[in-house]
Amino acid sequence: MPVSIFQNFNQITENLPIGQILRRIQSGVYCSQVEQVRLLLQQGETEAYEQAKKSLPAFTPSGIFQGGRKEKHLQAYSGVIVLDLDKLADEKLAKAKQKSCASPYTYAAFTSPSGNGLKVLVRVTSAAGAHKQAYSQVKEHYELLLGLKVDESGSDVTRLCFVSFDSGLYQNASASVFPVQAAAEPITNTSNKKQLQLGNSRQPQSNTPLSDAEAVYSHCIALTKRRYSYAEGGRNSFVHQLACNLNRYGIAQAEALNFLLCDYNYNEQEVTASVKSAYAHVQEHGTFTLRPDTSRKQQSKAASATRTHLAATASATRPAADLDDSEQHPSREGASGDTHIDRIEEFLLARYEFRYNNVISRAEYSTSEKGKWKPLSDRAENSMLRELKKAGVRVSQAELRVLLTSDFCPLYDPFKAYFESLPDWDGETDHIGELAATVSTTDTEQWQLCFRKWFVAMVAGVLDETVVNHALIVLSGGQGLGKTTWVLNLIPLQLKAYLYSGEINPNNKDTLQQLSENMLINLDELENLNRSEIGALKEMVTKSEIKVRKAYGHHHEKMPRRASFAGSVNTAQFLNDTTGSRRFLCFEVTDINYRHEVYLAVAYAQALHLFKAGYRFWFDKEEIKRVTYSNERFQVRSVEEELLLTWFEKAMDNEACLFLTTSQIAAKLAEKAKITVSDASANKLGKALRKHGFERKKRGSSYGYLMRELSWEEVAANNSQLPATTPESAPPF
Repeated sequence: MPVSIFQNFNQITENLPIGQILRRIQSGVYCSQVEQVRLLLQQGETEAYEQAKKSLPAFTPSGIFQGGRKEKHLQAYSGVIVLDLDKLADEKLAKAKQKSCASPYTYAAFTSPSGNGLKVLVRVTSAAGAHKQAYSQVKEHYELLLGLKVDESGSDVTRLCFVSFDSGLYQNASASVFPVQAAAEPITNTSNKKQLQLGNSRQPQSNTPLSDAEAVYSHCIALTKRRYSYAEGGRNSFVHQLACNLNRYGIAQAEALNFLLCDYNYNEQEVTASVKSAYAHVQEHGTFTLRPDTSRKQQSKAASATRTHLAATASATRPAADLDDSEQHPSREGASGDTHIDRIEEFLLARYEFRYNNVISRAEYSTSEKGKWKPLSDRAENSMLRELKKAGVRVSQAELRVLLTSDFCPLYDPFKAYFESLPDWDGETDHIGELAATVSTTDTEQWQLCFRKWFVAMVAGVLDETVVNHALIVLSGGQGLGKTTWVLNLIPLQLKAYLYSGEINPNNKDTLQQLSENMLINLDELENLNRSEIGALKEMVTKSEIKVRKAYGHHHEKMPRRASFAGSVNTAQFLNDTTGSRRFLCFEVTDINYRHEVYLAVAYAQALHLFKAGYRFWFDKEEIKRVTYSNERFQVRSVEEELLLTWFEKAMDNEACLFLTTSQIAAKLAEKAKITVSDASANKLGKALRKHGFERKKRGSSYGYLMRELSWEEVAANNSQLPATTPESAPPF
């Protein structure tokens, strides 16, 4: 169900599936903005709160708009009602949300941006023309259910819903559609044709013979599949657009409904509602006609099962009026003959199948129904041009190239195609846990937790452009354990083309493209990176998008970051960046079964289920503390840090101690170890003091630390002791 996102009430910024917007609200994409709004309200700054709230993005749950936010700008109706309950105390808000989530009709429920309200989304069976009627019935139902008053102002189809932040957002993709009771039709004068037309009380009828109607139906399916996908999350849009096309080609509403219920009956109520919505545009009925030759050509194209499959996985990016240029302007070419472009397309489609891989931004082709897909190379393009010219088809290389880089090739997303083909998770077997168990580490519990989060985040990163996997799995252990092999085997055979293993250069344009074009980047031999390179790697791991101009491209393109990172090291200590290491999930490996028999498809099916169910694949504060503590043994200590821990310790309560500034500590260490004191060494000491919890105090105009200096005898005694098997102090969590 795609809807429109607005900024400043009337400026459309993008159209997105409503499920993706809900995931953004749940995952915290708008968290910082919303928290600021809530803080202003808590502080009683009402005017500032209203102004800040108005600056938030907002979406229209009831559909897609184009050119504005008036009712006349509605392009496609989603069949979603949004209810707004305001100014609820915490206890009432919690109870209202609990009751709403228990209702079979609740599609989604989340806390409003104010923090004291509730938004409830409900799908309805009615069309756009009956939106107010549907709103009234849904509102009455939920007021009785919750015992609370619902805001009256939400009855317009143009109603905006501001984005929010609610990690506990509820969504039920299988929620029942609310059955809207039809209002009694008013008695009208049947002789008044204008009144009948305005009231939509009778749809135009079609005298199209059945065979011609089937040809029109096949043609409309092909038109719709060029830009829409009959797949989970897009079925409603596909059926609505197909019904719109049938309406424009003059198929009667009852006949169209019969066609769609036979072939696309994923939900009878939703299909019926979509057809009603499409046929509400009476003025569009019969405005287009199917050329006889188009019918024959469509039957020829329908023979290609693979092209149909590719169209089924195409992204829904075309505008609602999904008609090609010659159909919108039939007078430009003879109405009874193919255009020049039609003949080129028909020739190519009789010999090849095409798709545009939007991950690698490149056209691909296949020479047979079960043939292997190959990237469209210059040689292949020239061979096609040769075949066209030998067949007497008038075409230049420039024309062919423009055609092959246009929407002639349906969009194809290999990641979405793979995950849509997976079986459903059985809901019981922990396949991800079994996969993690093929690696034995020194901290099994932490490994299981971190790997699960990283694995689900990897899936989320390739399916949702707003999600970035901010963590990097690092396996540490001796050579020959199979660390690299195990990491590479995480990618299924169908997606091996989207795996990169090797070095990366953050300043290289090709490296940046790898972040968008791959599912996994394996970094071997991480210990060879210096401190600046580790810092650059951390920046890359958190990068959300890439903006580059590709080779031979005319424009800079903004590409989503899809890739997740993993790596391996042979040495125990490799983290040499003193600014922090929470992005690295480091584990010491004792054994790896890289020839395991865990079926990757079911592990990915479980990860997909967890992602859709709202599993928290990011780390909270306590988990970050645990990661940082666990990474300590992989951290390379500076000379200054080592000397500090050798000669000083934290002062205990009521113990005689020294008050020393960072420079004074550096001077004392220089005397003992004969090192040079510099600004850099003082800076490193300051970081080490904070890292190890030395108490910082201010005396007079100077800041210093309370500590106890060890004697030569104490240092010698400490150095002669065996290493402790357990940490001296408990971890900070």
